[in-house]
Amino acid sequence: VRGRVTLQWPGRSLCIQDATRGLCAQTAQTTPLGVGDLVDVAGFPAGGGFAPTMTDATFRLAGAGQPILPAPVTAAQALLGDYDSALVQVEGQLIGQNRTTVEPTLAILSGNTLFAAVLPATIPGDAVPRLSEGSTVRITGICSVQVNALPMALGVGVVRPASFGILLRSPSDVVTIEQAPWWNRERSLAALAVVVAVAMSVFAWVVLLRKRVGEQ
Repeated sequence: VRGRVTLQWPGRSLCIQDATRGLCAQTAQTTPLGVGDLVDVAGFPAGGGFAPTMTDATFRLAGAGQPILPAPVTAAQALLGDYDSALVQVEGQLIGQNRTTVEPTLAILSGNTLFAAVLPATIPGDAVPRLSEGSTVRITGICSVQVNALPMALGVGVVRPASFGILLRSPSDVVTIEQAPWWNRERSLAALAVVVAVAMSVFAWVVLLRKRVGEQ
């Protein structure tokens, strides 16, 4: 299959796209590629997901090219499955982040849909930009649709999307378009902790004062 590179996680995944759709292949090859490079990918087609993929794939450079522009979509559109393995761009609100995992992950809420944006394991956690929870962000990456595993295991019904995630290429794929309000959950918890500490200090002082008065 020939297409232009949209994502490369060396030694793990390579995603390409042509004029019709995107395709992600599992590959152990680590030859560096640039986004937009034209490549030929050979491998074994595999099902089991919402869209076909390739396993044990190898690739070779077929020429330089221009990066593919991401398709602006909503979370609801991404969940339909039409953009599986394609380069997309979606906006949402950051509600959580985890830098301690092998693959740093952001939790994004867009409309009523929650999805994860995942960075490659080669990106260290301290390289991930520190974003304020509640900020509105624009995420660019590969749409990865997951399906309901039970009907597939039973071999009944129609394969339907259950959720989706976004595979990121670098921290620059996350752009803040609106900062979180100053009075957010983090500051509320910090303020509550200060109030509790002050209250405990006052309570301890009152107890000590009463004890001293009783001794006089």
